[in-house]
Amino acid sequence: AAQAKCDELLRRMPARHAAVIRRRMAGETLTSIADSMGLTRERIRQIECEGMRRMVRVDRIENARRASG
Repeated sequence: AAQAKCDELLRRMPARHAAVIRRRMAGETLTSIADSMGLTRERIRQIECEGMRRMVRVDRIENARRASG
């Protein structure tokens, strides 16, 4: 159930954010992702953090809608 929820949240976000999060969850380093995407490690870290914040925000909104509905 948790994996399905995570997959659903990743499908709803920009492709770059989803790709970075998937690769980080698979254990890939910031450096290897940055090199393959032509970005800096810092930018990859920022994209990862922004993507995680989006996932939390969407999950909270959905939970609030279910609770009030």
